Amino acid sequence: MSLDRLSFRVGIIAGVFLLSGVLIGLALSIGSGRVSTAVSAPAVVAGEGSNGFPAVAKATMPAVVNISTSRVVKSQGGPASPFMDDPMFKHFFGDQFNKQFQIPRERREASLGSGVIVSADGYIVTNAHVVEKADEIKVLLSDKREFTGKVVGSDPKSDVAVIKISGKLSPQLKEAILQRLEKKEQVMLFLNRRGYATSLQCPQCGYIAQCPNCSVSLTYHRAAQKLCCHICRHEAAAPTVCPEKSCRNPAIRFAGLGTEKVESTLARLFPHARISRMDS
Repeated sequence: MSLDRLSFRVGIIAGVFLLSGVLIGLALSIGSGRVSTAVSAPAVVAGEGSNGFPAVAKATMPAVVNISTSRVVKSQGGPASPFMDDPMFKHFFGDQFNKQFQIPRERREASLGSGVIVSADGYIVTNAHVVEKADEIKVLLSDKREFTGKVVGSDPKSDVAVIKISGKLSPQLKEAILQRLEKKEQVMLFLNRRGYATSLQCPQCGYIAQCPNCSVSLTYHRAAQKLCCHICRHEAAAPTVCPEKSCRNPAIRFAGLGTEKVESTLARLFPHARISRMDS
């Protein structure tokens, strides 16, 4: 018997034994109930029903953003002259003399990542390593709008960071408003947020002004210079420094977007238009 024919028969026999083993194992598994769920479970077909994965993905995709960061890295450069590396030169002047004439080098590093918008105020959760030591953070939304981001919190151990973007009128919206104004027509903008800013924060100690009755952040109303709760109507004077005694940081900030801020933005962009704000 030739070697090729013998190899062919051996391969057939091995295949028969392998197939028999698979069938016997499957029969035993079914008999013991180990694969009953996998066999009897209905297959999930994309596109069937309103609660399928496509519907969920379509609803959540606008919250996913692209994040690009850059930073300048400085490194010690080489000598200003090749003669400074000469052993005879180092013998007379030493290494320290050479270092003071070294030319520092700069290079820009870029990083890419993604994040998820978790708040209408512009807060985004991403990875800490994406924004670590970044000099510039750019956030690209699903509708191609680009914003500048700022890190408000980071935990390298869990690799989680929170960045903030400030809402502005998109170029498309500004152009649409301008076209209506040129035709002497009216424009109405709707925003379900009264006041100027949705919260008062201290970037140094993390203080956030909250209602003592409802445990929600107080809304800043710039016209009245007050912090207001829209649930129980509690009011407090807007502080000029952080209220925490151990902090007293004067660089407190107002985060979020309200109708008062939209009104002031429109007045700045369209100075010749008559602007009115209607709050409930």
